[in-house]
Amino acid sequence: MLTEKVKELTRKELNRLREIQDEMWDLNEEALRILRDTSEESRARSYWYAHIQGALNKEGSNYLGGSMCDMEQCISSLEEDYTPEKNEL
Repeated sequence: MLTEKVKELTRKELNRLREIQDEMWDLNEEALRILRDTSEESRARSYWYAHIQGALNKEGSNYLGGSMCDMEQCISSLEEDYTPEKNEL
């Protein structure tokens, strides 16, 4: 029987994932601000902006739907599995 080896992240790696998620959220917001009052704002808001928000954190977005597994769920799951004793040696 084969057992799958699964990497467990360090606190530093988990913190970096949170930073990346926040940066992606902020960059998506910035992109939409740049498009404000242009002919593409409505289309962007309805499509790629909403998809990115939902992929990062469907609970934090103002849109219905979202990803089946968003980035927030992945990070939260990894944080729940985090144990300092095993991961920081």
